Amino acid sequence: MIEPLLRTDEKLDKLAWPGLESIAKPEIESGQTIIVASGFEDRAGAYLDESLKNESTGFRVIAIEYRPHYDENRKARLEDQCRSAGIEPVWIVYDRHDPTGIGERILTEIGQDVPLMVDISGMSRLLIVQLLVALGRRPQGYANCKLIYTEAEEYPPSRGEFESDYANAEEADPTFISWGVQALAVTPELTSPAMAGQSIRLVTFPSFNRAQLRQCIDELQPTYINLIEGIPPHEAYRWRARAIRQLNSQAMEAIPNRKVHQTSTLDYIETLHLILELYAKHSAFDKLVISPTGSKMQSVAVGIATAFLRDLQVVYPTPMKFTDKERHTVGIADYFRLSLGGIHL
Repeated sequence: MIEPLLRTDEKLDKLAWPGLESIAKPEIESGQTIIVASGFEDRAGAYLDESLKNESTGFRVIAIEYRPHYDENRKARLEDQCRSAGIEPVWIVYDRHDPTGIGERILTEIGQDVPLMVDISGMSRLLIVQLLVALGRRPQGYANCKLIYTEAEEYPPSRGEFESDYANAEEADPTFISWGVQALAVTPELTSPAMAGQSIRLVTFPSFNRAQLRQCIDELQPTYINLIEGIPPHEAYRWRARAIRQLNSQAMEAIPNRKVHQTSTLDYIETLHLILELYAKHSAFDKLVISPTGSKMQSVAVGIATAFLRDLQVVYPTPMKFTDKERHTVGIADYFRLSLGGIHL
C-alpha cells in the first residue's frame, strides 16, 4: 500500500516530540558549547553557575549581551563566573531594537557539528524564536542540541499587586513586568510574503503588558485573531490567565472574529500542536502571523514551528521599558532539559 504524501505540518504533528526532563544535578560535559544570556533575573546563568559548582570543565561559553544596556543585567557576574573557572566567554551583542540575523551570527560563532546546550532561561522571547529557527534550518537540524530551562521560584506580579495596580489604573496602563511598545520588530529571516487578497490571522499570547496586543492589532489590522492563554503548571498561579484576559479585554473585543485557546506555559508540546492545528485549518486562505509574547516555553513551540513552516511570519512588540528587577521573576526552582536531537522529518 502506498503511503499518502504528507504536508510538512502533518509530518510535524505526527512526530513523537520529546518532553521536558527534570535535572537533578546541573552539569555541562567537556567539549560542549553552552549559550547563555546575561539577563537580570536570578535564573539567568543559574544553570551555568550550578554546573561550575559541580566541577564541570572543558566546555565553551557563548554569552549574549543585551543592548540597550541595563545596569541590572548580569554581564559582570557571568564574566566573573567563567573566568574563575578558567573560561573566557565569547560575547555576542543582541540589540533589541535591531535584532535581525542574530541566529545566524550565533551559529557562525558555534561552528558545525558541535554538541550544544542553549539556556533559554534568561533569553527574550524573540531571541528564543530566532535561535531555534536558525538551528532548525541547518542541514543537521537540531542534532546534538539540548535546551535548558530554569523555573523561577516566584513569578510577579502577585495577585494582590495585580488587583491593586489594575484598580488604580485610570488612563495610564498599569506597569507589571514591562511597559509600552518600542516597535513591532519584523526581521527578514522571520518574514514571509502575503498572497494577493489573503486575510491576516494573528496568533498571539496576551500578556501583562497590554500595549503589546494593542500594537499588534493596530499595525497588522488582522481580520481574524487566535488568542492563546497560558495556563501555569502550578495551581497557585492559575489566576494569572484570568487576570491577563481581564487586562486585555478591550483590545480582544476589538476583533469580532476571535477565538481563545489555552495551552500550558511549561509543556511546549501543547502549544506546538495548537499552532500546527491552526496552520492546517487556515494557512491555505489566511496569512498566519505569530507574536510570541507568552511564556518562554511557548516561545520554544513558536520557534520550532517557524523553523519548518516557512510561510509563518513572526513579529514581536518590543517593550519600551522594563520594571525594576525586583518586579521580575525571583529565585530558582527546578531545572529542565529538552533534548531535540532525535527530531527528524
